[in-house]
Amino acid sequence: ESSRAKIFAMLVFPNPGTFPTVTADAPDNAILACAVVAHAAAIVTGDIALLHVRTYNGIPVVTPRVFVAMLDRQHS
Repeated sequence: ESSRAKIFAMLVFPNPGTFPTVTADAPDNAILACAVVAHAAAIVTGDIALLHVRTYNGIPVVTPRVFVAMLDRQHS
């Protein structure tokens, strides 16, 4: 367990027919679909194409550094 946040894992299997077409990269679109199905609080990535999305269905797309800052603000 991290001192900043509890980490939870969940397997999700969104229907491939429901994948959005937000980026030109099919795997990135699959990540967005999985985040929605899992009700993710954030998508944490270093992938430039995903970071350009910024927010998808209300889910922020952020770098690890920004995510840690978000956690720090929540716990201060």
